[in-house]
Amino acid sequence: MEGFAFLESLTAKGINPNLDTIASFLHLSGLPKRDYLRIHIGGTNGKGSCTGYVSSMLTALGLKVGTAISPHIETVHERILFNMKQINNTDLNKMLLLVQEECEKQSTSLTYYEALYAASLFYFDYQQVQVAVFEVGMGGRFDAVNALKADILILASISLDHQKFLGNTIEEIAEEKFALIHRGCTSIAHIQGFKLNARIREICEEKKSELYLYGSDIFSYAQDTE
Repeated sequence: MEGFAFLESLTAKGINPNLDTIASFLHLSGLPKRDYLRIHIGGTNGKGSCTGYVSSMLTALGLKVGTAISPHIETVHERILFNMKQINNTDLNKMLLLVQEECEKQSTSLTYYEALYAASLFYFDYQQVQVAVFEVGMGGRFDAVNALKADILILASISLDHQKFLGNTIEEIAEEKFALIHRGCTSIAHIQGFKLNARIREICEEKKSELYLYGSDIFSYAQDTE
């Protein structure tokens, strides 16, 4: 299928450590074309599970839910879901062709990851989703997902992660992930350590982002019932 061939042609591009290309692509494409709640889920460990839990709960409530995850294990179809069901071959090919068409129209080129992110946005518009849940890939600051503001940001955890790209200390890596906090979004985080807790509070105050920290603003069921 032509769409899959286009996607495979992008594998050699590697990582693009800036948002300029994808942000311009989304702007010129008018993506997303529909207004829906966007939830971004980042962190080091637990973000995949958190993405699954949040998407499952929202689907169970009867909402139309789009989910984008990264990476996949067996097939690229795992990366884009609607109401917890993977995109089918025909629809994924169509969405990738739309991405290719826009790239040609704009005389631009995306990375493999950026193309799949754009394909998910086309698909969520097509399915008329009410909520979209995006698992952030590596880091946060320059992840394609960060080209669009989240309404709700969830940070599952922060620890040493992709040090070659993100930094050699927890503090450096945290700054890359805290860059996912956009002005006015609601932030929910499980951050360990006084310094990081103080830092995320400082950023959220600056960005006018309402913050809920697990362990101080949010407690587990076990803690609540003790």
